[in-house]
Amino acid sequence: MATLYVSSVDGDNDSPPSEAWWNGNQNTYESVQGALSAATDADNTIYVDSHHDFKGAGITWNLPGDNSVRIISVDRVSGLWTPGARETIDTNATFTIGGAAGNYYIYGIYFDTTEGNGSSKHFSIATVVNNVVLEKCTLRCQSTTANHTMMVGALSGSTSSRSNAILRNCNVIAHDSDSNAVITCRQSNVLCVNLSVRYSGDGRPPALFRNAASSSSGWRSSVQCVDSDLSAFVGDILLFNNNFYFGELSLQNCKLNPDATMISGEFPDNNGEVTVINCSAGNTTNVYEYHKDNGTLVEDETVYYKGTKYADGSNISWAVVPNNKATAYNPFYTPWISAWNNTVDSAVTAKIKLLTEEFELTDTQLWVEFEYLADANSPLGTLYSTRNDNPFGDGDDLSNVAAGSAWEATPLTTPREYILSHTFTPKRKGLIRARVGMLAAAEPCNINPKIEL
Repeated sequence: MATLYVSSVDGDNDSPPSEAWWNGNQNTYESVQGALSAATDADNTIYVDSHHDFKGAGITWNLPGDNSVRIISVDRVSGLWTPGARETIDTNATFTIGGAAGNYYIYGIYFDTTEGNGSSKHFSIATVVNNVVLEKCTLRCQSTTANHTMMVGALSGSTSSRSNAILRNCNVIAHDSDSNAVITCRQSNVLCVNLSVRYSGDGRPPALFRNAASSSSGWRSSVQCVDSDLSAFVGDILLFNNNFYFGELSLQNCKLNPDATMISGEFPDNNGEVTVINCSAGNTTNVYEYHKDNGTLVEDETVYYKGTKYADGSNISWAVVPNNKATAYNPFYTPWISAWNNTVDSAVTAKIKLLTEEFELTDTQLWVEFEYLADANSPLGTLYSTRNDNPFGDGDDLSNVAAGSAWEATPLTTPREYILSHTFTPKRKGLIRARVGMLAAAEPCNINPKIEL
């Protein structure tokens, strides 16, 4: 294990910044890259003076070998972790954190690519690196011609590497940047916790996140963004890029700008999903959205089953719109709905209720899958589907009735209620789950997102 020190404030290797900081240790460097070059042990700690301010013509942080390193901005007198150490590129170049398949933990560093002349400057993180954690860091990025302001993952080409990056309590500033997106993800898993994103200057990327996973590598990128203030960002939260693979984007408990939109571009076939939980520009908390290549689900406060109320007293339904990609080979499925069951060895009937305009539906166009515990001796689940055994045939007509007073259905002209059910005998207490499947021919519908037992 090696401990190294970095400060540009005064001195070099031969003249340490101060005895309190140096403490007799000769491992003092004027740049983080200089310290990294010497961090040849398996486990390293680099303390960076919080007043450190290094400028270079393109900066690359590389790990020498498959090592792990902690880079921490500290007050050099007290030794306390203190954000503030700064490294800046002052030419038309890229700031890169990469190297071998090692691990980085970086605390309190201010990364800046906005000084000097140049149009294609950007920040690149986690290139050919297993794990990178940024905590209480600021990334001020500029790029007017590159596709990205900040890239997470491999820059280009086909590679077998896959990166994991965590941005915790970090600030990202898009400064005079006209790139396609603030953060582009390529062959990476990204977790953002308490992320703050804002603009600086006139240039503004039109998208916050963008996928750029290589179709040749087979890797898909995924982003989770939680507890983050995104209200300063105006544009598309996610921009899909051509036919590149994408895993999932999950937003939860985030503050949004009222002029932001969720998705731009077309989903790659059979790839990608977007889930939005409790994210809005106002004071609404029960927001839920689910998007896939073959359909969209959003909450609807105008059509709902009156018997279902949520914790805040509101009534909602799931408004589902399948598109022409929802085929017998690739149906649109809603997320699972769950209910706890205490009944054992007695028959239970589980029901899902939904509403459509007057439209005759068949059991090849719309169905429900029920999952329950029917094995007394194991946790093995049983899955039952109301779908016709021949999913490619015409199917049988589903029973429906005119919507009664139990539904608020004012926006619909001739609402019809469908109830899809299954009777079974549970052998164990536990969750009963259900999800609705449908094809494009099913037309839009409103689902009561509750299992009635």
